Amino acid sequence: MEKLIHNVRYLEKVRETQLCMKMANLICVDAKGLKLEVDNIHLCTEAQIKLGQMLADAYLSNFVSPNSSSS
Repeated sequence: MEKLIHNVRYLEKVRETQLCMKMANLICVDAKGLKLEVDNIHLCTEAQIKLGQMLADAYLSNFVSPNSSSS
């Protein structure tokens, strides 16, 4: 597992492919650059909160009509 985690040989190619995908109802929210825990795998709490905000923003800007109301 250690080798797998540190082997980033194809990381950028995988990211490029993911970011270029075009499918109906698919929105990519890129978490690259968010702070990781000391294990360099999991997001820290602050980053998880930021990612949640990013996901909510992506949903609201792509799937919710500007004229819809919550009441």
